[in-house]
Amino acid sequence: MTITKRYLSRRSVIEPRRLISGIILWITFSYILYAFFYLYREAYRILTSGFYDKMLLVLDKKENFLHNFFYAALASSLGYMFSLRFVLNNSIYGQPIRTRTFIRRTLNDEGFFTWSFLLWFGKLASMLGISYTMFPLQFDIDFLKEFPLLLNTTTNHCFL
Repeated sequence: MTITKRYLSRRSVIEPRRLISGIILWITFSYILYAFFYLYREAYRILTSGFYDKMLLVLDKKENFLHNFFYAALASSLGYMFSLRFVLNNSIYGQPIRTRTFIRRTLNDEGFFTWSFLLWFGKLASMLGISYTMFPLQFDIDFLKEFPLLLNTTTNHCFL
């Protein structure tokens, strides 16, 4: 009974053409994200030099390697998640209900883990970004000299 209904036989759900396009998409998306992260880090490094003493932050080889490794891992994992969603969404058509249910459950779990990770990463990145710029600024910031218009407008509105 089970052999005639094909319960024990394995069938390929994903076509090889879609799998190859997913791998190509994964590589290109990961490379684009890594390039974006690298440019963002360099721009952030250059922009923070304008905040205090006009001194550019220089990373040594170990710090540069760790930053590049972290950005490459992050870009690769996000590219993999995007590629997996693309391949599974496009292979759902024409499948039996049970297979579609398994694919949708996999996509829902992947979406939950993706957004949970991005939420955590956004919180961590914002806190590190704030602390990265605030520690050098704690002795150099002068609100009266740098933000006089803001302070004057707020005090004028308070007395009116």
